[in-house]
Amino acid sequence: VSWIDQITMGRPVLLVRYDLHCALVNSEALRLAGLTPETPDPPGGVIERDADGSLTGLLKDSAISLVNAVIPAPTDEENRDALDRATEYLLAQGVTAVHDMGRADFLEGPDAAWRDFENVLLPAANEGRLKMRVHSALPLSTRVKVKGLVEALGWSHPGGFLTWGTLKAFADGSLGSRTAKMQEPYADVPSTGIWVTNMTKLREDIIAADANGMQVAVHAIGDEAVDELLTYFSAARSENGPRDASLPRHRIEHAQHISGSETVSNMLAAGVQVVTNPLHLLDDRWIIPHCLGSERSAPTRAFPQESFIKAGISIACGSDWPVVEANALLSMYAGVYRRAIGDTGSHEAPSGGMTLEQALQAHTSRAGSEWFAGGSSGRSGRLAAGFLADFVVLSDNPLKGHDSMAGVRVLQTFVGGQCVFNASGGNGM
Repeated sequence: VSWIDQITMGRPVLLVRYDLHCALVNSEALRLAGLTPETPDPPGGVIERDADGSLTGLLKDSAISLVNAVIPAPTDEENRDALDRATEYLLAQGVTAVHDMGRADFLEGPDAAWRDFENVLLPAANEGRLKMRVHSALPLSTRVKVKGLVEALGWSHPGGFLTWGTLKAFADGSLGSRTAKMQEPYADVPSTGIWVTNMTKLREDIIAADANGMQVAVHAIGDEAVDELLTYFSAARSENGPRDASLPRHRIEHAQHISGSETVSNMLAAGVQVVTNPLHLLDDRWIIPHCLGSERSAPTRAFPQESFIKAGISIACGSDWPVVEANALLSMYAGVYRRAIGDTGSHEAPSGGMTLEQALQAHTSRAGSEWFAGGSSGRSGRLAAGFLADFVVLSDNPLKGHDSMAGVRVLQTFVGGQCVFNASGGNGM
């Protein structure tokens, strides 16, 4: 904290790590939040302390909420402007549909996601201002309220651009913050990570949501978090029976690290979909060996997309933007070659990665068929009769692979048959 105090001149400052699971604050921010050496760690969070018990200024996971609480929230007008700017950026990246995973309720509380939905997204849909399709995930802890929303309005807005019904939750933290929940201690710190939520309550909520036909998507990065979560989805299947095939599958978000082949078998048995984020590998690849050691860094255990696909598990790829870039072409490359465009290396895909065709499907047809509840379920992600006319025009064929992918650009983006982005500045945004 002394370091950040030297450069912030008494102004309260909170600097959040890009993954949102760790933050550094200065003494003034600690004072305003009322944090002292005697303040206990909140459930699901850590207030870092020196050996003598003094605060270091580092906060992990739910502990960040203690400072967030004294920061003025953006207004609805500011959030509406942010939505418009985000839409413009995403359309330029060739993104036609997104899952808005809401705000992390362990950081900002469940009401923040509902304010975004009720005061920003729903009015935009009512006014016809949404230019891309948005599926809104709301906190699992508010499942009763979401059930009421579905009973009152169904699963989607009549305009077809806003859907809902997915419930989001978090199990653990992140690898870089050393808060992803691992079965064995990290190689560089004497910790196995943390649970960021009450896991008994999480299990109960998953079973109840499954009984109501809603989709649950849970953030799980560490191998223990993934294994534990699979027992909850299996319990839901045991108590409620097999999930109706017409309903979207439950999802594990990230599933970056697994304990071995038994985890893959359990995923298949539970019938879950895995949403992976290849661009996370580009950030974490430098620290994985230091955090986990060589055995847990193997491609069968760290970002094991190839293992998932070979086992027949349905995977889709997302960006997790703004944690990483919302660039599907870069994500495809990372999913195949497990490195960034421009890095040195063989033109052959290494073990652990996807093929180019698999990567394309994971970013398009598999994502479209599994993610969207309501009116667009199963009708996006492909160019076929009866499907939504959501597509992108590229400057070259990304399936050529390797170096040719570096120059592929988005020329046009179409949603519902309308050009909403044109790189040449013609029709569209």
